[in-house]
Amino acid sequence: VSLNGGKGSIFGALTGVLTLQLVVNVMTLAGVPPLWNQFLNGAIIIVALIISRFASGEKQE
Repeated sequence: VSLNGGKGSIFGALTGVLTLQLVVNVMTLAGVPPLWNQFLNGAIIIVALIISRFASGEKQE
Protein backbone atom coordinates (compact mmCIF):
# COMPACT_ATOMS: atom_id res chain seq x y z
CA VAL A 1 0.00 0.00 0.00
CA SER A 2 1.86 3.06 -1.22
CA LEU A 3 0.73 6.49 -2.28
CA ASN A 4 3.92 7.05 -4.28
CA GLY A 5 3.83 3.96 -6.48
CA GLY A 6 6.08 1.79 -4.33
CA LYS A 7 5.60 -1.81 -3.30
CA GLY A 8 3.24 -2.78 -0.54
CA SER A 9 0.31 -4.94 0.35
CA ILE A 10 -2.64 -4.98 2.68
CA PHE A 11 -1.07 -7.99 4.42
CA GLY A 12 2.13 -6.03 5.08
CA ALA A 13 0.24 -3.03 6.38
CA LEU A 14 -1.89 -5.18 8.69
CA THR A 15 1.19 -7.01 9.95
CA GLY A 16 2.82 -3.70 10.82
CA VAL A 17 -0.25 -2.38 12.60
CA LEU A 18 -0.70 -5.59 14.59
CA THR A 19 2.98 -5.66 15.54
CA LEU A 20 2.92 -2.08 16.82
CA GLN A 21 -0.30 -2.72 18.75
CA LEU A 22 1.18 -5.87 20.29
CA VAL A 23 4.18 -3.87 21.50
CA VAL A 24 1.90 -1.21 23.01
CA ASN A 25 -0.23 -3.85 24.75
CA VAL A 26 2.78 -5.64 26.24
CA MET A 27 4.30 -2.38 27.45
CA THR A 28 0.97 -1.28 28.96
CA LEU A 29 0.63 -4.58 30.82
CA ALA A 30 4.22 -4.17 32.04
CA GLY A 31 3.36 -0.74 33.46
CA VAL A 32 5.60 1.26 31.13
CA PRO A 33 4.68 4.98 30.91
CA PRO A 34 2.82 6.01 27.72
CA LEU A 35 5.66 8.29 26.62
CA TRP A 36 7.92 5.26 26.21
CA ASN A 37 5.22 3.55 24.12
CA GLN A 38 5.37 6.41 21.63
CA PHE A 39 9.17 6.42 21.68
CA LEU A 40 9.40 2.69 21.01
CA ASN A 41 6.78 2.84 18.24
CA GLY A 42 8.76 5.59 16.54
CA ALA A 43 12.01 3.65 16.92
CA ILE A 44 10.41 0.52 15.43
CA ILE A 45 9.14 2.48 12.43
CA ILE A 46 12.54 4.11 11.84
CA VAL A 47 14.37 0.77 12.10
CA ALA A 48 11.86 -0.82 9.70
CA LEU A 49 12.44 1.98 7.19
CA ILE A 50 16.22 1.60 7.44
CA ILE A 51 16.00 -2.17 6.99
CA SER A 52 13.65 -1.74 4.04
CA ARG A 53 16.00 0.75 2.43
CA PHE A 54 19.03 -1.53 2.69
CA ALA A 55 17.09 -4.68 1.79
CA SER A 56 15.78 -3.17 -1.44
CA GLY A 57 19.32 -2.54 -2.66
CA GLU A 58 18.36 0.72 -4.32
CA LYS A 59 20.89 3.51 -4.47
CA GLN A 60 19.80 7.11 -4.18
CA GLU A 61 21.61 9.62 -6.39
